[in-house]
Amino acid sequence: STDLEEEEEEEDEGLSDMVESVKVVLQSLGEDIRRDGLIKTPLRVARAFHFATKGNNNIFYCYAYLSIL
Repeated sequence: STDLEEEEEEEDEGLSDMVESVKVVLQSLGEDIRRDGLIKTPLRVARAFHFATKGNNNIFYCYAYLSIL
């Protein structure tokens, strides 16, 4: 695997609690988290939240953007 893949794997390991939380939310909405279209969704959501909240106040920019939609 490449350095980027290894870096992503390490980052994903730190998201395990969030991934599990997203699974709980999906299940509470009646979704089957084993369904083909949802298998990778919890990790994608966790990565999106991680990206939106890391670094130079990205969460502020995310909220600001969403508030104008």
